[in-house]
Amino acid sequence: MSVDQKYEVLAYANDYEYYTGISKIDGYSFEYIANQKRKIMQQRYCIREKVYADISDEEFLAETKENLRAGKCVIAAADLFYLVEGNVCYKKLHWAHYTLITEYCEESDLFKIFDDRNSEYVSYNISKEDLLLAIHSCNLFPKAYVICLKDKFDFDNISSFDLAENAYSTIRSIQTGKRRNFWKLRDVDYIEKTYMDLEALFIKEIECRQICSRKLMDYLKKQLGRSEEPILDKLAGKFLYLESQWKKIRQLLYRLYISEDHDKYLIKINEKTQHCLEEEETVWYEFARYLLSEIDPIIIKLQ
Repeated sequence: MSVDQKYEVLAYANDYEYYTGISKIDGYSFEYIANQKRKIMQQRYCIREKVYADISDEEFLAETKENLRAGKCVIAAADLFYLVEGNVCYKKLHWAHYTLITEYCEESDLFKIFDDRNSEYVSYNISKEDLLLAIHSCNLFPKAYVICLKDKFDFDNISSFDLAENAYSTIRSIQTGKRRNFWKLRDVDYIEKTYMDLEALFIKEIECRQICSRKLMDYLKKQLGRSEEPILDKLAGKFLYLESQWKKIRQLLYRLYISEDHDKYLIKINEKTQHCLEEEETVWYEFARYLLSEIDPIIIKLQ
């Protein structure tokens, strides 16, 4: 958006999917649900200039300083246990993650990373020792890579067919989450609040995705004109409802952890989760039918 306001629609475009994962705690497994963007946009706005299969500390630090001075950035694999004080994982959970190194200060001998801290992006100063510890403690591959941001982008135009296909892709992913029992941990895990903040963050991301979907309807309303307002307002209202329901699910998650009656809240949170998945499946079917059958083809120009 700093290059051109038209790219704002990429944040709203419905190219996302749900996925269900399994986490383990001391040999015990439980299921969780989250969502993610389906298309990898990274290669569109930056170029990878070097990939580190492994790092030699002094060489990596020297090359990183040189690359940062040249206006490039370095993305490094890191263990969030050692990264960004105040983050939900800091000194609590060993979670593999790629972090963005943006600057180096000669005077303080500190690196600056740009990363997430509880749903808020922050610039954070870190010593070379802590940075290397976080990198060496992480098992992601590659260990790091150098990127150069592009001045021009080559995003494809977005058609009504693309939006409809995205809707069907999301529907297929929703179906993998049906009839699952999420967040079923042991009593001791609830007492120790194991994964509580991280699970809440996953639910918050789903909640925010509903906001983006609502904004997509508002965006299309501006593109298509007043005659299409009723149906798009109706769809936007459904996403507003889903946003409110996922917020309640997040609140139920906290109650699940702090309550003595875990089974009661586990039933409630899963019933509401399944309800939301079914409602979202229905609204995307309605959206896809609308695009393919009720309006002329549209093109959102990004080239």
